[in-house]
Amino acid sequence: YQGQPNSWFDDVSALGNKDAHVSLVAGEQDSTCPAVQSEKLAGALRGVGYDVDLTELAGADHLAPVFHEERDGQLHPASDDAPGRQTVQVIADAIAAAQS
Repeated sequence: YQGQPNSWFDDVSALGNKDAHVSLVAGEQDSTCPAVQSEKLAGALRGVGYDVDLTELAGADHLAPVFHEERDGQLHPASDDAPGRQTVQVIADAIAAAQS
């Protein structure tokens, strides 16, 4: 993003496999890839027939410690990782839906 919104998804009509279910996850406070871009992509994909779920992680930014955190210069499993747990749940739900 870096002040220049991505435009590659302005025309998604040529993308294939419209039977695919798409799950998008965005950090609500992400300034690198703002959630508004994910919202725009979700809308564009829905507009050409994709089944899209968009989950915005409350309070998460691009560098949120999803799954890990840095302590003493090393990465450790995150002790309080609400965005990570929510991301894992989105993935698990998508897999379960695909298998049913």
